[in-house]
Amino acid sequence: MKNSKAGLTSLQLYRDGLISDPAQDPEAYTVYKQEKEEILNWLSAARVIYIVSGKIPEMPECAKWYTKEQLVKIITEAFGNEKVINFR
Repeated sequence: MKNSKAGLTSLQLYRDGLISDPAQDPEAYTVYKQEKEEILNWLSAARVIYIVSGKIPEMPECAKWYTKEQLVKIITEAFGNEKVINFR
């Protein structure tokens, strides 16, 4: 994805769940998939840290571009209907 306004718009559309077809903007879709993976990796680590210390580590920077609803959807799709940490 080039740093064009159109590219950024496509990325946000993926983030908002308004488009899902990778063919619409392959570069933006790749960034979106990487962000989802980063969020899921954070959640896995955060669960362990919370159990051990009682503290939830700061979310990855990319998570700020997602609504709470989209974050819950990403996590639910990956892990099922488990209890989700209160994000914000």
